[in-house]
Amino acid sequence: MSTVEKKPSPLDVYLSALPDEKNIRLHANFIWYMRERLALTEKALAEMVARFQEACETDGHGDMEKVMQHVKDSPYYKDDNILLGWKCKRCLKFVARPTGYPWEICYKCGGKMKFEGIVPGQGSRLYGYVCGDCGHEYAHT
Repeated sequence: MSTVEKKPSPLDVYLSALPDEKNIRLHANFIWYMRERLALTEKALAEMVARFQEACETDGHGDMEKVMQHVKDSPYYKDDNILLGWKCKRCLKFVARPTGYPWEICYKCGGKMKFEGIVPGQGSRLYGYVCGDCGHEYAHT
């Protein structure tokens, strides 16, 4: 019959790295207990924040502020500020900008881009798009 080895608990591993002295072990046990209590408290706080954000009555983007980020080296955005999303001023809930290419979703306001046509003088390789909400223009090949 084979014996199953009992895996040491995280506390046992933690204590094994400390000298075998009563005062040290007592303090180590207290610290371990406080770490567990802190983890439980953090989890409870996260749940309270989630419930608060769920119950927040923001009316669309009216109570939301834009969260922008400056991008220097990107194949799509060059040296520009792009919209990451919106953050509620009251509950701080973050709503991400819809995902998509810059010729599909406007990176200035999050609106839908519309095909405007081929950019004149560039042959048929450069396509122009305009945001239906803010008028931002974007061209790509």
